[in-house]
Amino acid sequence: MSNHLFSGYTITGWTYAEEPFKIVWAIRSDGTLLSLTYLKEQEIFGWARHETQGRFQSISSIQEDQENAVYAIVQRLIAGSPVSFIERMHTRQMPYGAEDAFFVDCALSTIGSTSNSILKPAAASGTGIAFVTDPGVWVSGSVGAVIRAGGGIATITTFVDATTVLCDITQPITDLDSFHDPVAVWPQAAGTWTFAHPVSIVSGLDHLEGEIVAILGDGNVFPNQQVLNGSVLLSQPCSNIHVGLPYTAQLQTLYLDTGEPTIQGKRKNIPAMTVRVDQARGLSMGPAFDDLTSFKDRDLNTIGQPIELFTGDQRIIIGGGWTEGGQVCVQQDNPLPATVLGIIPEIQIGDSGK
Repeated sequence: MSNHLFSGYTITGWTYAEEPFKIVWAIRSDGTLLSLTYLKEQEIFGWARHETQGRFQSISSIQEDQENAVYAIVQRLIAGSPVSFIERMHTRQMPYGAEDAFFVDCALSTIGSTSNSILKPAAASGTGIAFVTDPGVWVSGSVGAVIRAGGGIATITTFVDATTVLCDITQPITDLDSFHDPVAVWPQAAGTWTFAHPVSIVSGLDHLEGEIVAILGDGNVFPNQQVLNGSVLLSQPCSNIHVGLPYTAQLQTLYLDTGEPTIQGKRKNIPAMTVRVDQARGLSMGPAFDDLTSFKDRDLNTIGQPIELFTGDQRIIIGGGWTEGGQVCVQQDNPLPATVLGIIPEIQIGDSGK
């Protein structure tokens, strides 16, 4: 069905990751990674090609909790020398929204500290909210740290004692007992919540020395920069940072047809299109990859907070142009998710051009 992906190559290794997306991963003899999404009961299947700054050498899938984690050995040229890394594909679960997006290669993240204490937030949203731990873990230096718990994010503003701090909640907690009157926040078990102080310097990147990397900090995209002395410098401090090799995600539709009578061979113009997405942000769309228009994500959030991931329909005027193929393109240049569920073009049909 996609023989152009295999012609002239052999498959040197493959694995099947059933949960959560039912994908067969296969390594081609040139080091390119191919994927087959296969849903037998719905008769859905589709191939895709995945390229990285390097080449894939081996791949395997291991059951971890409720997902099949995919591990790969990837050879990369670092400072002119080939280096093989064991890398793990990151989960696509994003309980804290955009800041959990992990769409970079060979990457590292800052990791917040966990605690053996139970955390009890007094409310799901608001300012000056008490966060109580049992046993106590707080010290006066905890002020300024960012807590992530139950899908919510809060910044410590006041130290009360070892068991209690006051926080401003910037992202509401979602782990609630909604049947309780009034709605109650569930206590967060030990090891399930984190706290971290924002930092401006991310170190420990010696494995990417000299490389240009993409950076996502607290859900905000920072300009790409070069790793020097194993570190990068952010323009503002963040507490949840992902740094790694950038890549571009691209999607192009097949030649357009609307059924009988066929419009194959006729010139077509697509002045606008609607893309149906799930938890996406930062997409560009257009009639060709060298003629893209960025979608202007609506920002109704509090100033200073990252734009939330969007689920729904995004309509954009792309200018179009008369072509026989009638194809449209979607591209993601940022280290952000791009799940496309459907593309609805607005079509004008012309003559055959003969």
